[in-house]
This record gives sequence, C-alpha cells and structure tokens, in this order.
Amino acid sequence: MALTDIVDTSPGDDEATHSARRSIQMISVIGTLPFVGLTLAIILFGARSGLTLPLTDALKIYATLVLSFLGGIRWGLVLAEHNSRNSRRTIVAALIAPGIGWASVFLSGPIGFAFLIVAFAGQGAWDNFAAHNGRLPRWFAKSRMILTGISSASLAITMYAIA
Repeated sequence: MALTDIVDTSPGDDEATHSARRSIQMISVIGTLPFVGLTLAIILFGARSGLTLPLTDALKIYATLVLSFLGGIRWGLVLAEHNSRNSRRTIVAALIAPGIGWASVFLSGPIGFAFLIVAFAGQGAWDNFAAHNGRLPRWFAKSRMILTGISSASLAITMYAIA
C-alpha cells in the first residue's frame, strides 16, 4: 500500500492541508520502523539470546512513548475545543493507554506485550470512533487503523517469539 492510499484527500482541501496530511503520514510510517525493526531483531537473535531482554525492553519503552504521544493528541484536542463538556473525561481517559504501557515495562515475558496490544487496540478504536463522530479528521482515523495494525502485529509477533 502506498502512502497516497492512506491519505484521504477531500475536494475542498488546499495545497497546505494536503501537504500537512502527507507530512503526518510520512512521519507516522517512519514511526512504525522501530516496531518492525526491533521485532525483526528479536526474531533474528532468538528468544534465548543475551540481546533479547534489552531489545524487548526497548520495544516496550518505545511503544509506551508512542502511546503517550497519542494521549497527548487527545489533550491537544481538549485545548483546541476550549470548554468541551467532556474535557475532564477525555483528559483522564487519555492517560489510560500510556498508563498501561508504563505498567507493561515492568512485566516480563509475553504479558507485557499483551498489555501493549490491548492499549494500542483501545486507543486505535477510540480514535476511530472520534473520527466518525467528527472530533478527529476521517483521514487520521484511517491512517491510525493501519498504523495500529502494524504496531499491534509487531507486538504480537514479539509476544509469540519470546513465549
């Protein structure tokens, strides 16, 4: 799938909007490279390698950072909306996925990766519902579903590889 397949261009978009979407998409795709690269390294070195623990820790920490970033997007939406009725709930809910990610760092073996998969799936679903309710752009939800699939697949493969 090409990057242009992910970006939803609306007829009313100006060049600046289209350019911003493309930049977001490219940076997002680049952001999946540590998921894929670390997963491949874990498979390559094997579950019994001395490198497995640092590689799995690096993957869990990176995933937690990404979840924190996604939560930050929700905080940004609250700030942009100024006095939304659901502001407090959204701010608190935006902390759940990063909190799960942080907890996963302290869990050894496959269970930490299971936690991360649940957090990514939940955040992806929340973003998708928000787009369908008009709180996020539809093109963002479409790309988030693809990126959630890539990150979750990498985490699931790693979980299986170290089990």
